[in-house]
Amino acid sequence: MDNYDYAKLAVLKEGFVRFWCSDSKQIDIILAKSKGLFPDIDLDSRQTHPGEEKYSVLIKGLSWRDEDVCWWIVKQLLLDAWEPLGSYNLEKPQKSTYEIFAFYQFKRKSNSATPTP
Repeated sequence: MDNYDYAKLAVLKEGFVRFWCSDSKQIDIILAKSKGLFPDIDLDSRQTHPGEEKYSVLIKGLSWRDEDVCWWIVKQLLLDAWEPLGSYNLEKPQKSTYEIFAFYQFKRKSNSATPTP
């Protein structure tokens, strides 16, 4: 049976993008590259598993460049062999801490073919 990693990207209210990924190395790669290209961004709210492995990051300080950063991340995921699973846009944003306008989901075969116990 194949193992997969999953990633999700959300464009939130103006100026925010959240990126979730089951492969913490991919998060590190995206963060390092994005800091080089978009030096004003603020990486906030990094969520970690109990073992301190990152699985989510909130990218803020984008103002009107949120869509630019989002599409740049989409491009990076596609270049790194992530397959699109789906996407959807919300016409009426949800009432939450961060209003969500769009989601993009991806999968990629894991490097390890051995299931975890």
